[in-house]
Amino acid sequence: MERSNPVLLEALLQACIADAPCLVAGLLIAWVLLRRQPGGIDRLLAHLRALAERPVLICSLVVLFPIALRLVLLPWSPIPHPVVHDEFSHLLVADTLASGRMANPTHPFWEHFETIYILHHPTYSSIYPLGQGAMLAFGQVVFGHPWFGVLVGIAVFNLALFWMLRALLPPGWTALGCLVAVLQFEIFGYWINSYWGGALAAAAGSFFFGALARFLKFPRYLWGLIAALAVFGLWHTRPFETVWMTFGGTALVIWRLRVRGFHQLFTSLLAFLVPLCCCLGFALSVTIWHNYRVTGQALTLPYQVSRKQYGVPVGLIWEKENEAPSTRFKNIEDSYRWQKRQFDRAASPRNLPGEWSHRLAQLWLVYVSLSLTIPCVVALLVRPKVGFPVTGFLLLALIASALYPFLFPHYLAGYTCLILILLVSGLRRLWEGGRIKRVLALGSILALVITAAAQLSFLFRRGAEMRRPHDTTWTVAEQLQKTPGKHLVFVRYSPAHDFNKEWVYNRANIDESRVVWAREISPAKDQALLKYFRDRKVWVLEPDTSPVVPRPYFSRTRQTGS
Repeated sequence: MERSNPVLLEALLQACIADAPCLVAGLLIAWVLLRRQPGGIDRLLAHLRALAERPVLICSLVVLFPIALRLVLLPWSPIPHPVVHDEFSHLLVADTLASGRMANPTHPFWEHFETIYILHHPTYSSIYPLGQGAMLAFGQVVFGHPWFGVLVGIAVFNLALFWMLRALLPPGWTALGCLVAVLQFEIFGYWINSYWGGALAAAAGSFFFGALARFLKFPRYLWGLIAALAVFGLWHTRPFETVWMTFGGTALVIWRLRVRGFHQLFTSLLAFLVPLCCCLGFALSVTIWHNYRVTGQALTLPYQVSRKQYGVPVGLIWEKENEAPSTRFKNIEDSYRWQKRQFDRAASPRNLPGEWSHRLAQLWLVYVSLSLTIPCVVALLVRPKVGFPVTGFLLLALIASALYPFLFPHYLAGYTCLILILLVSGLRRLWEGGRIKRVLALGSILALVITAAAQLSFLFRRGAEMRRPHDTTWTVAEQLQKTPGKHLVFVRYSPAHDFNKEWVYNRANIDESRVVWAREISPAKDQALLKYFRDRKVWVLEPDTSPVVPRPYFSRTRQTGS
């Protein structure tokens, strides 16, 4: 997915313009309420605090409410279609696992099916780890569609977040933190409206930090085991971030428990490290087995094979640049060139200010937004009660992310619970101050609620247009599936085609798919493919024309009369 600073600047400006009226309205309503009905607000909060003392009820609401609301909204916001390259690659993992395999055999006509972030040699497989795909496979097998696996991931994240916040915050503030998560990341966020990821890593991070907080108070094997299982889950979604999170957690355990004497420090470290090492060993074993099934070599990751064959994805900033791929398809070459430009930009010290401003702006858009900027600033400027560990972990995550030339917000999803701790700490600081600070705290929450209400209103008015693009592989495939029989679609790109808008993605079992997407190579090879799929209706589709409609296929040779 190509990045552009002007595009991001425009997104920031649009977000501020859209959220500013909501923030102003929230602050005005808060000022009126606290000025005219302070007793009523206090009584309402007392009732809410009493409700928050019932953890089973609150936990059930936190887990079930966002899922139920998203399902209710399906008539206006249908099940999302994949658009980004990564989404199709994760869906291939899901379809492969749902078929009972870790990898698929190479298709005899694999050259026609080459695409971005997909291997065809030595096997037909995704380049990504198993975590996100396994969650999607669960939804596909149990509920009939991979998107329901996304909903399950959101539910697990909400459960883990509630459990984590209970370790550090009073019940009322725990409930508020969960509400902020629902309004900020879920319902309208891309975690729940795409297949790109985020929720599973956020759930693993919440379980890890929740177990770590409890372990620092009472060093027991149970908390060490839960932290280790969380690391196992995170490893299969964000392995690079897992290393840094594990390193930071171990360092924090040593630092906090050092004052208890050598013997207690040693036994506490055993309670933390023994389960951790066992789960990491098991995670590495699964990765080695996955490597062997996909690449044929236990110590070669799928993405390493992709780098050799296609030049993508790029490596860490100190690694040797990938060689230019020798491919017959321009959009695959364009993907390599764009990633190389980004690699060169991120590795250059003179670009650091622009690179970091871009990254922080992306994170601000997803995790904070204008509505929560005030409590975020307060939490950063005034030392929160949670102290140094939260800001220390977040700083470590940002430093580690600088080692890779790309950063999308879900890359740091494992630290979502810490960002929420920071935001709730800022709100708590404000609420415990005078009237003006209370107005800022209550106004920030009301701004978040008003923003969600405005998005709901927009959704009801615009319907599916808000979520689903019209001309994608998924929409055309849905149209063709309504036509009897099986179909083969040749995708014919123009020379100016945008590589971000890829169409050639197929299911794990290509031969059994109702719709197969293919590229044209040469008259002889195209005819061989037509002969292989002779029982299918054949179409040609030109994505760069309007409207995007499949037409009966005629080869280029026949069209030109040559």
